[in-house]
Order: sequence, then structure tokens, then C-alpha cells
Amino acid sequence: NLDYFCVNYAICLAIFALIAVVVYPQLLVLVCIFSAAWYALLTRPGHMKIQVGAALISKQHLQMLLAALNSLVVLYLAGSTIFATIGASLLVVLLHAGFRNVPSKAKDKLAQGEEP
Repeated sequence: NLDYFCVNYAICLAIFALIAVVVYPQLLVLVCIFSAAWYALLTRPGHMKIQVGAALISKQHLQMLLAALNSLVVLYLAGSTIFATIGASLLVVLLHAGFRNVPSKAKDKLAQGEEP
């Protein structure tokens, strides 16, 4: 069931995420701030280096720093909302997968695709 309805389940997760952003608008602000930060960093030339004291920081170091900062801030500010959204989506997906059967024509196509 998960293979057959994969796109439907992805759409379900996207709808739950959209609802979470509408209910908690601070998530939208968070996405905009980090999108701007990533855009600013990724549009810089690859050979960019910044001198901080005696240390020379490359673009790759800045990307790692921004990824770590992004992860920590998102988990701190929106962790419960993210996990609740994923949990609600998972509940709907599992309920759907448990009660819905894959059509027989699709089962035949899946079985033919698995055979060498």
C-alpha cells in the first residue's frame, strides 16, 4: 500500500505542513529568515573566504555553521510543531494504508515490475 499511494501520502504531509504554517505563522517567519540566509550564502562565489581574527573561514565552513544553527533553532522553536505534524500525517497514512486495499490491476503491475 505504501508504494502504491506514495504520492498521496506526500501530498497529505504537505497539506499538514501547510496547515501548521497557517496555524503557527512564526514558522513562516522562520522559513523566510533561514531561506534568505541560505540564499545569501549559496549565491556567494565558491572561493569566498572570511578572515575572523587569525582564522580563515571558507564557504564550506559557513555552510556547516549555518546548517548547525538552522537545525538547532528549528528544533528549539518549532520542534514540537514539526513532530506533531509528522505524527498526525503518519496517523492518517497508517489508517489509510490499513483500511484501503490496492486495486487488483495495480497489484498485477507491481508484481510484474518486481520480477526480473
